[in-house]
This record gives sequence, structure tokens and C-alpha cells, in this order.
Amino acid sequence: MVVPVKRRQRTPRATDAQLLSTSAPPSHKGVRDVQNDEALVTLEFVDADLRRILQLIAEVSGRNVIYGDEINGRVSLKLVDVPWSQALDIVLQMSGLGVQPVGDVLWIRPKKDITTTEIEDLKAQNEKMSLEPVITRVIKVKYAPVEDIATKIKAHLQKYSSSYSSFSSKDVDEKGDDTTYRSSRNYSYGGEVTSDVRTRQIIVTARASIIQKIEEEVVNRLDVPERQVMIEARIVEASSSFGHDLGVNWGVQYANPGGGPLDTSAVSMGLGGGFTLATPVAGASATAGMGTGITFGRLGIDSTVLDLQISALETSGEGRVVSTPRISALNGGEATISQGTKIPYQQTSDAGTSTEFIDADLKLVVVPVINPDETIILDIKASNSTIGSLVSTGAGTAPAVDTKVAETKVLVKNGETTVIGGVFVENDITSESGVPLLSKIPILGNLFKSTKKSNTRSELLIFITPRILDIQTEASSLDVLEN
Repeated sequence: MVVPVKRRQRTPRATDAQLLSTSAPPSHKGVRDVQNDEALVTLEFVDADLRRILQLIAEVSGRNVIYGDEINGRVSLKLVDVPWSQALDIVLQMSGLGVQPVGDVLWIRPKKDITTTEIEDLKAQNEKMSLEPVITRVIKVKYAPVEDIATKIKAHLQKYSSSYSSFSSKDVDEKGDDTTYRSSRNYSYGGEVTSDVRTRQIIVTARASIIQKIEEEVVNRLDVPERQVMIEARIVEASSSFGHDLGVNWGVQYANPGGGPLDTSAVSMGLGGGFTLATPVAGASATAGMGTGITFGRLGIDSTVLDLQISALETSGEGRVVSTPRISALNGGEATISQGTKIPYQQTSDAGTSTEFIDADLKLVVVPVINPDETIILDIKASNSTIGSLVSTGAGTAPAVDTKVAETKVLVKNGETTVIGGVFVENDITSESGVPLLSKIPILGNLFKSTKKSNTRSELLIFITPRILDIQTEASSLDVLEN
């Protein structure tokens, strides 16, 4: 609530002060906090004593306020619903006064006295700095780029040099006019920085206190190990219903570009056509089939349970694990996982005939970004390349490559699994059976044998589980090795 005020009635006189005083107790219990824990106040004064106004603001704010005999004068003003700190600032500006915080106490003083104190403090600080010895220290950089740390150190040295070598402060005369004070001597040594990328060392020559600040503010804060994420992938070939049996929540959780909370959209990313992985198998011909497009989903089970489910899938013969690659990536770095085959073909030129290779693979590119709350944004790009029909070139023929690409950003918890589906494997298998010996007779052997064609279709499910690596353990291990 707004601080309640009431007018004090006294015997009127020509220079009387009409005061609005608070009815709230000094502890301002029950006062509504509106901005930075400050109470709103309404004040109206006509030719009032300055000390009375300061006492009133101290009671409303609950702050400790002190001032000396030099604080005097009379003030007239009218303020309605303003924070007490703003009211205090206005009163002090009108009277040529300022505030010098001393712990939890607000010391009201003339501006020129405050400026004089600040100048004396700067003088003492510079005198102390001038007595410090100039030392040289070798700083060992463990993790960050050496040149980056050296650049930051040079910037800090320049800041310290400019702040200690010369300083300007406002000195106020009796009328309140500002004048500039500047020291007459150079109290500090700027310092020098030399870096050695080969040995990952930075040599700093400066005052001892400056080097200590550099180590605290620059080196210790910036030279830290970059966080890493272990990307675990499970590429499983299974029946089309296996993903649904696992309880996969097909949809995409997108990252907010503004860096705020992330939103969930229950949509899938279809590619509007077949996305079929045709794997060349000995004795079988691979053909393109009709897929439904890549879809991203989330899996609400633990990775241990997932491994048990996949193991049961293999035991029942309904699927198999194609591969389980693992790769580590720096926070914001790129990790690439590729699974496929290199297909050879003949290329003819004036120099002769050569054998060239073309990739038919399933490729994943993952960029993990660790959030402050330990969740992870996965920037995933999935692509599938399959061999199409032969096309004529100037040097002969070459196979065409059909490539489909899908990209998304997914938000997952540390250790949570996201799923990529919609990649299908189709195999057309031709098998032959017949009567031994008789089926081998030319022409007549066709009467004693039969040909059977079959088609198998399965889905490739790619399970991606990111895990944040413990950098503290890695850093401790590095320190032990160095020692």
C-alpha cells in the first residue's frame, strides 16, 4: 500500500512548514513494496526544516541516516506517490548535498566534502601502488586458447593503468560548480604481456596487486575446461510397430531462439516422399520403396530399459542392432555419425578407365548445447543418400544419388533419449529351389525348379542419448598427470 500520510496542524506563520508525516511505524511494517523493495511516499512541504524532512524519510524507509551540524536550510516541495529513494535524491539535489554509504548507514554530507574524501582515497591508493614492486609471473594456461587469455589480460592491464596513472574527480566549490582534479605524478606501472603458444604460457610483468587481480578476474574465470557431451547412438533395424510399442512420443520440441523457455509442438517432420534406405545385400537387389519421411520423437524410458527392450527384440528375431556408435563433442561443437556403404562404379576418360566410389549412407550431424539448468539442446541434421538410376555423363555413365535431409532442434534432459524414425530398409530377395541334378539340365531343367521372390521391409530407428561429462573429474585427472 502507499505509505499513509497526514498533515500536522500548527499555529500558522509566514514561514510555516506544512508537513505531511507518516502514520506508519519506523520499521515500515505493512508498507507495500513496489520497486526494488522501496515504499511509495507522498510528501508536501512549504518552507520546511531540512532536518525534519530527512528524519521523515528515514522513518518511512527504515534506513539509518546520519548528518552533521553543517546540514541545515529550508525546503518547499510536493511529491505524490514516489519511491522514498527518489524523494531523498530530489531533496539532496535541491540542497547541494550527497549520500556517502557507510555499510548500512546513509551519511548525508555536502557534495564538496564527499568529493574531497574520494580524492584523498585515490591519492592513498595510488601512493600505495607506487610502493609496490614490479614483478614478473609466468601464468600457465590449461584449457582456453592462449591468445584469447593474453588479449583479455592486456585489456585489464590497460584498465588498471588508466585508473591508477591518472584520475579525475569532481571537486565542488561553495557554489556547487564542478572543477577537475588530476594527479600530478604517475603512480603506477602499466605492465607488459608476452604469450607463448607453444608452451601455453603467458608472461606478465606488472605490480603484484595488479597481477593478483588479473589471476582472479581473468585467468581463474576464463581458463576453465570446456564442457563436453557424450553422444550415444543406437541404430536399430526393427518392425514398423516397434517404435510405437516402446511408447515413443512422436513430435518435436523446438529451441527458443531468444534463449528463454522452450516450447513443445506435437508435429512431425515429413519429407513429402519416400525416405528409404536401400542397403546393398549380396544376392539381393535393392529397390526404392515408399517411406513416410523422417520423424523426430521422444522416448520416456531410461536408457537401461531401452537396452533391455532392444535385447528382447533381438531375442525374438523381430529386429537387430545395426551399430551403437559413441562420440564426444564439446559444448556447441559438432559430432558426426555415419553408417553406410561406398558403391564403386566405372568412370571413363581420355586417360583410361578408373574406378570411382560414391557414398550411400545414413548420416547424423549433432551439435549439443548445454543450458544453465543442465538440459541439452540437440541441433540434429539427418540425411540419407541412396543410389538411383544411372545417368549419362560426358565421360560415360554414373549412378545418381537420391538425398533427403531433415533438420530440427530438440530439447532433452541429461541422459534422456530422442528418437529418429521414418527411415525404411527394403530388400527384394530372389531365391531358387529345384530337384537336384535334374534342375541343372539345360532347357529341360526349368521344369524341375522354381523361383521365389520376397520383399522385406523394416524401419531404422535411431536412438540418440546425450550425457554431460563430469568436467571436474577430467580436470582433476589432468592436474594429477601434470604433477
